[in-house]
Amino acid sequence: PPFIIRFPLKNINDKHVAAEISLHFKQQHQLDLSFLNYRSSQAKCLENEQDVLLYVKDVESFTNLLDYKKWPITLDNNSFTVPSTPSIPPQLSLIIKNVDLRININEFTEHIKLQFPEVKNVIRLKNKMQQEIRYIKIEFISYLARNEMLKKGRINIDYRTYDIEEYLAPASVLICSKCCGIGHFKRQCTQDAITCKLCGQTYTDVKQHTCTNVPKCVHCDGAHASNATNCPIVKQFRADLTKKLLHSNSTTTNNNQYSYDPNHFPALAPNRNASIGWSNNNVISKLDLLVQSVNQVNDKINKLSSWHEKFEKFMEEKNENDEVIRRDVSILQNINKITEANIVQHDLKLKRHENILIKFIIPLLDEITKILSYQNYDQQGRVLDPDAKILFELNRAKLKCIIDGKEL
Repeated sequence: PPFIIRFPLKNINDKHVAAEISLHFKQQHQLDLSFLNYRSSQAKCLENEQDVLLYVKDVESFTNLLDYKKWPITLDNNSFTVPSTPSIPPQLSLIIKNVDLRININEFTEHIKLQFPEVKNVIRLKNKMQQEIRYIKIEFISYLARNEMLKKGRINIDYRTYDIEEYLAPASVLICSKCCGIGHFKRQCTQDAITCKLCGQTYTDVKQHTCTNVPKCVHCDGAHASNATNCPIVKQFRADLTKKLLHSNSTTTNNNQYSYDPNHFPALAPNRNASIGWSNNNVISKLDLLVQSVNQVNDKINKLSSWHEKFEKFMEEKNENDEVIRRDVSILQNINKITEANIVQHDLKLKRHENILIKFIIPLLDEITKILSYQNYDQQGRVLDPDAKILFELNRAKLKCIIDGKEL
């Protein structure tokens, strides 16, 4: 990514800017800057502004320019601003493998930056379904710190050891803006006619072309633009290119020119024990199968991780529901205790009233009944009211049954 320098006026010489900033770093900080390219742009500027884009050649120059405190105050005798900081390239990034999805990413970042203050960003990576995976990308502002960590091959964080490996970004695919072909620029294109990236029709004069506005890819005939990155053909090209780059990085090349003399290198005797010979095609096919198997394993791991997250969510909801039930049961137990205490108090009151009735009121009524029975006789001893006598005797019998605890 380029470093963007914005000037509040036009007609800035980008070559002078690059030379001046390079000279300043050399004289003031004894640092060498190597620029791959530089150019001017007004694509994102206001009317009276101009941007100068600086493309560095190596990570040393990139990390040196990241420290804006080392920059000069003016360039080409003009003030300037830096509208944005370039993103950290893959050459200054590493991958931490097998990091649990349940860890606190903020605490994890603090532990890393305590050991390596040169770490700028710590990013949890996601798969194509935008689900978090067990890989964390760390971005450095110092290539020395990055190489130091990569050389160790592992890092200890919170009493756990994690493996470290290089971060390999997906290969970029070139799509020609003239013919929509893959793998070359417009200036390298050999086609005379122009291909519409939307409808896929070819034409020689843009004024004579009327686009149908119906997306049709010239590579796969799909319903999308020909320069779409989600095209299956473009995806396959990117996969093949990435595989080729990885294969080329794994093999060492030697640019030195040697003069071969067969007399100095006599042929070796054939190995009698060698019975199996592997060709490069067989090795590559085995590697392809291995890559497919690894991808399948990664997909299964992602599915297991998704199921595990769902199960954890279910357990959390279950624990919350269990806590609600425990609270309700506790409330019911308290209500039951209060009810039992009220029942005991009512039983005591009933027994007290029963004692008053049996020991005081019933004997009193019995005595009153006796008195009324005696008064039912006249002076000659004759019964005044026979029915009253029978009624008094019946009531006395009932009271006696009550006192004795018998049924009426």
